[in-house]
Amino acid sequence: MKNLTKVFAIAIAMFGFASSSFAQETASASATATIIAPIAIVKNTDMVFGNIAVQTDAAAQTVTLDAASDANASHSSLVTLPNYNKVTPTAAKFTVSGAVDYTYSFDYPATISLTNTGDPMTVTLTCNVAKTAGILTSGSEILYFGGTLDIGTNQAAEVYNTATNFDVTVNYN
Repeated sequence: MKNLTKVFAIAIAMFGFASSSFAQETASASATATIIAPIAIVKNTDMVFGNIAVQTDAAAQTVTLDAASDANASHSSLVTLPNYNKVTPTAAKFTVSGAVDYTYSFDYPATISLTNTGDPMTVTLTCNVAKTAGILTSGSEILYFGGTLDIGTNQAAEVYNTATNFDVTVNYN
């Protein structure tokens, strides 16, 4: 009986190994990679508010520049925008390019500062495209930047510039 039990135990063990060898299966997969055009941005035009005349002692005056190709400059009541030397207000213009129909996001500072020897002035930036809504239809899109320039009381009559250019950073979503 002991021998018969051993034979059955060995047979069951061998049958178990034999069954598991038939349960093995194989599946395969392929791999692909698609290289797309890198996203790029180029500055086409700088932002220009134009010539600004403010009445003496006029506090809290502003000039607003539209974020558009035909940027209009509007202003508060004690400000005028004389067209001396044909200085036309212009929104900053950037061209974003990359893979057709891809979406992207971008970032830029909320404000920039214009300085010279007088008190600095702050510009609160605006853009014609929402930061999360860019799409490269036909492989490119134009971004226009305007903003609101805050002019201080008795702001010195000088040319004001950004100490450093403002950056616009783009990235595919």
